[in-house]
Amino acid sequence: MTNPTEFLHGTTDGTAKPRDILGIQFHAHQMGSYPHLVVHTFRPALAPLDVVLDGSRLVGTVQAFGVVTVMAAADEWVVLADVTAHEASVYVAAATPEQAEGVIDRLRSRARPEDTGELSVAFWRTRMSMPLRSNRTVEITSWDPIRPNYPDAVGSRLDKLMARREIGTDDGRLLLFWGQPGTGKTTAVQALMQAWAPWCETHLITDPEKFLLDAQYVTTVAESAEGRLAPALDGTRPEMPWKLVVLEDVDEFLRASARKDSQAPLGRLLNLTDGVLGRSTRVVFLLTTNEDAGRISPALIRPGRCLDQVEFPRFRRSEAARWLAGSAPAPTGDASLAELFAARRTGERFGTEAVLTGSYL
Repeated sequence: MTNPTEFLHGTTDGTAKPRDILGIQFHAHQMGSYPHLVVHTFRPALAPLDVVLDGSRLVGTVQAFGVVTVMAAADEWVVLADVTAHEASVYVAAATPEQAEGVIDRLRSRARPEDTGELSVAFWRTRMSMPLRSNRTVEITSWDPIRPNYPDAVGSRLDKLMARREIGTDDGRLLLFWGQPGTGKTTAVQALMQAWAPWCETHLITDPEKFLLDAQYVTTVAESAEGRLAPALDGTRPEMPWKLVVLEDVDEFLRASARKDSQAPLGRLLNLTDGVLGRSTRVVFLLTTNEDAGRISPALIRPGRCLDQVEFPRFRRSEAARWLAGSAPAPTGDASLAELFAARRTGERFGTEAVLTGSYL
């Protein structure tokens, strides 16, 4: 086995940073008795000292520039972890592949459970025409607690969507949520992200108008690293994870006139959901819009392309009265979810005109 101390002295020139020192020690072990390396990313992040498993010892820690690096060692393996607020990149070197995978499995048992109300989401944007990704842990609401916030018809439809655990070969790759502002589209998107988390990663496009105009941007997201998994050492091919790519408020690209006004973006969107690119990747695109269904291009919602299209209507008067349950006077007409929350907060009657601007829900 290579002596880690001798290797360390032979590879530093006095300019190495503290994190580099731990990294060099780790690689010295890997070049010696632990030739099998397994890398795994935990999202949300593990606690830094979680990598010090029973039977191992802490080698060292470094806290710098928003990253905590921890190294631990046992008789048959060594682990190095770079931990941020949102994720932990863990490197395990061991004498055999099975031992390395075993350490990863033990660390999975220490990971935060999926029902903590937090979810790791990939946020995408462009800078100087280059697609950039950052991972963030966001607070997510699960479906069951918010189910009463939707009229019966849309609630039943969303029940089926939340319960999905796979996308079939013949299923469409496009989800469309449409309805007036304030009817709960964004909250339903977040609930779907949480419901599908065990089998589908979420990627949120922060600049959808640029995404649909840039073929490189589209391809980078569709073929990002999670979709390219290496085989196991015995040649077994792992199953690629699905991606849920979310684009909110893309009204201008969905209108029936979009093919004439912006042919390239609409054509690219159609190819993403039903063309060669779409069928060669495991990606579902979720689009939200304030447009009425009658103004949406028929090409987007035809059978075989659209997995589902969900209208988010206003509450009818009887449904609104039941939702308020006496906390405020019932409206004289229909009402949006945002209006109902405002009425319950103030306890006052509200008007029946549609709210057409601005609402988180």
